[in-house]
Amino acid sequence: MKKAAAFTLSIFLLAGCAAPSGSLSASLEQRVDEAAAQTVSVSNNRKQFYSYYIDPSIGKVSSTSTGNVFSCDGSLFVMNLDVPGIINAKYYPDAAASEVDLSFAEVMAEKEGTCTDASGNEIPYSVTVSKLDTGQFITVVRCNHVMLYGICDEAYVPNLAARMLVISRTVTVNTEEVLLAYCDQEKIDYIGTPVQLFEEIPPENGSIQELLTDYHGAQEPQEDSEAGPEDAQEAGNGGE
Repeated sequence: MKKAAAFTLSIFLLAGCAAPSGSLSASLEQRVDEAAAQTVSVSNNRKQFYSYYIDPSIGKVSSTSTGNVFSCDGSLFVMNLDVPGIINAKYYPDAAASEVDLSFAEVMAEKEGTCTDASGNEIPYSVTVSKLDTGQFITVVRCNHVMLYGICDEAYVPNLAARMLVISRTVTVNTEEVLLAYCDQEKIDYIGTPVQLFEEIPPENGSIQELLTDYHGAQEPQEDSEAGPEDAQEAGNGGE
């Protein structure tokens, strides 16, 4: 059995929102603290490897067995199950956490802490906000065996981060299903859900290509074949 491969994620520039105001770090901390303390609901969407809850105001654009693309207030964001992290936690506890290379972006705000999941278990979370050469911001939330990513203008960052953290707190992972599906393979070939969130305009130095590893060769997201009635209802709330 091989060690889990690192995440790869294809993500592109999102259309802008309102003009920025106030301190990003202060606003982010306030909204994330609120999201970490908010009461969360039990899951209403069940997949093969995990379940989660999303508010009716959030639509699901597309889905695979390990990832989703959501739509909220005109913005798209991605949630991927951290399959390598789940496997490492079971068999390689000393292995480094799964990461996406964002070395080309300038970190503007970070926050870490603990919160409770829908079952009342205390879990750690981290939020990182980095500025791209385009002037927009990529927000990464890691919590509860999922990783979420979204790109937007500065003004929307705190709200997006809060939304993503709330969703991650509702996740329940079927660890045994994940291990059975991925650990018997000679090589784990895992790629997170790719999504084109905006027109591809790489910075002049081209370093964003490190983030866009194998985008064109990656499998396109498909509708979740195991979606239940809740999934069908949710899809009606989002764009196609």
